[in-house]
Amino acid sequence: MKVYYDKDADLALLKQRRVAVIGYGSRGHAHALNLKDGGIEVGRGPSWAGAGQAGRPVRTIAGAVDAKRFIPESRAGAPTLQSHRRPTANHPIEIVGAKLRAMTPWIGRDALVERSRN
Repeated sequence: MKVYYDKDADLALLKQRRVAVIGYGSRGHAHALNLKDGGIEVGRGPSWAGAGQAGRPVRTIAGAVDAKRFIPESRAGAPTLQSHRRPTANHPIEIVGAKLRAMTPWIGRDALVERSRN
């Protein structure tokens, strides 16, 4: 296993770009804060309800990054990027989310868990 340290990273490469953190769970939150502390412009997706409170912009995935950054990846046929090439298409996670919501109607749309129902 190779361990990387601060001296192994060149932040100048990231300071020229806007970085999007997709998902704001425990790891995404930590990565976003570390990048912000390093002086990197960080955008977050709308899934994190308190993004505005942290003083960071909230953007959609498509609005967070330049389309030219996706073109080489989408040419490879990456299924997660299909929705960016076709604006009317759903992202795969939205399709899965809709199916899960249909299977668990007792959980409110914006609620993680309704304890009274469990």
